[in-house]
Amino acid sequence: MRRSRAARLVQVIAACAIGLCLVQPRVSRAVVTTEQTYCQALVGTWRYIGGQRQRDELDTAIVALTDEMNFFIRAIARARMRDANRIPYRFDIGFDGPRYRVLFPGKRPISAPHDGTSTTWVDEYGEDVVVHHRIASDRLVQFFQGEDGSREIVYHVNVDGSQLTFFVTIRSHHLPRPLRYRLSFGRET
Repeated sequence: MRRSRAARLVQVIAACAIGLCLVQPRVSRAVVTTEQTYCQALVGTWRYIGGQRQRDELDTAIVALTDEMNFFIRAIARARMRDANRIPYRFDIGFDGPRYRVLFPGKRPISAPHDGTSTTWVDEYGEDVVVHHRIASDRLVQFFQGEDGSREIVYHVNVDGSQLTFFVTIRSHHLPRPLRYRLSFGRET
């Protein structure tokens, strides 16, 4: 069965939404206080630490969302949402002056200025996706907009820089409401 553009976009965005790999010095675990310090606090390799509890929470959110859909498409939608929202076991974030790069293993890096300037990124299917990154208070916000929907990931590093939580929101006219979930990652040493 051929996937719709929306399903592919959601899958690509989910798979790519996390990764950037630039060579940067390791960040000290100092308190995050300024934008520059915060930018540096994000840099590094992050490994999933949310465990089975967060996996179950994500699956429950997908089931609840797809239960609101038509009976005939519910199972297909559920399978596509699960596929498009696989939890990455690790990812890298790099900061190169004005640009963040996020890299998931086996995926193309996503690079955009952190000031909110939009850039076009070509996904692995050859489709154009508009992406932008911006710093909002003590968070990095990564936003993707495709033809059939959007994904926003808000990255937040804890005070000592040892853990990162990201909050995901997926919106599409194909969904009865947005899908929202969070995942926890620990800094690799």
